[in-house]
Amino acid sequence: MTSVWVLLDPRSETYKELQSKDYLVGDTHAYDVTSPAGRDAYWDPLPSKLLKQGWDAFWLDSCEPEEYWPHVGNAILYNKHLAIGNGATYTNIYPLLQNMGVQDHWKETRQDKRVVLLTRSAFLGQQRRM
Repeated sequence: MTSVWVLLDPRSETYKELQSKDYLVGDTHAYDVTSPAGRDAYWDPLPSKLLKQGWDAFWLDSCEPEEYWPHVGNAILYNKHLAIGNGATYTNIYPLLQNMGVQDHWKETRQDKRVVLLTRSAFLGQQRRM
């Protein structure tokens, strides 16, 4: 299992790619999971880098982007614009879409492998089998 975050290091290739396509949420280090194209761009490097190395499970860490370095507060989506609307309205859907985005892409990429995700987040219905 390897840990994958939605809060990205600005020096990373993934951050730069998402920034170049305007898939980041405002001035945060989080990407916009409400954008299907954003979820695609976030997923793209995972199979080529991580699944090819043999990792067979992801720990989706910090899936509710309430803080980002240098930890200046919480609710960073509060006054931000997301692809589906106001961040204050859609903050609670963020972890659901993050988990579903990785799950759905993984199922398409590796149909022979059961998806295993550990997540540090919470959303309504999380306990059900997806």
